[in-house]
Amino acid sequence: MINKILYFLGIYFYTVISVLIISNITVGIAYFLFYSKHGSILILYKDFFSDLILIMKWAFPTSIAMFFLLDKIDKRDILFYTLRKILNPKAIDKNESKKQDELLKSAFLDQFNQCRNDNERLQLITWWSEKKIHYVYVFILHLIDSDYFKGDIKVLVKALKNYPPEPIFNRAIKWIIYGDVEIAHEAFEIINSISNVSIDDADITYKNTLLVYNNDNHEEWRKELLGKLLKKLNDISIHTKQA
Repeated sequence: MINKILYFLGIYFYTVISVLIISNITVGIAYFLFYSKHGSILILYKDFFSDLILIMKWAFPTSIAMFFLLDKIDKRDILFYTLRKILNPKAIDKNESKKQDELLKSAFLDQFNQCRNDNERLQLITWWSEKKIHYVYVFILHLIDSDYFKGDIKVLVKALKNYPPEPIFNRAIKWIIYGDVEIAHEAFEIINSISNVSIDDADITYKNTLLVYNNDNHEEWRKELLGKLLKKLNDISIHTKQA
């Protein structure tokens, strides 16, 4: 609550001071140009305090509107698009691109370290993954491998759907076979978005999945999902051979 009050007061006084400075400079220049016969730069603005009170009254409702508007805007959006604007995303120069990646990486890690709990961390990862930042992709895989969230990776797997699926083809197959219902279905969506893998990978994966499918110990939902996976792998194999 105190932070919001201070935030509002900051907006309010910033508005007052900005308008006050602009208005007095404007009036001062006009007075100097049109009323000063001797070209004196010393301007005595006698209505300063009355104008200050008027500006302060006007700035109050304006500051309230600005406060609620800025409070609704996702600060991470401001950060992201500011960084993208400052650093040209279409830069051909590899050095410029590297600087951009390092700055985005630093911004992401700073925010990640400031999160108070795992729920905030997962929300942050989800948001950044939607921007398709490569470092976040690498970071997600590291979190999964290190078991940072102690096996609760469904949000991380879902975030991976924002990236090219081919590099995590084998991981997604394992999640379908061994993951819980949510992870398995998220992983199937990753596989379902793949259109082309090597013929060897497709054939070997199909044979291994078929062996798993023929195991009668599966739950009904997994049996159904494995059936869809077999069909998808067969389609990928056919498409790859025809290409």
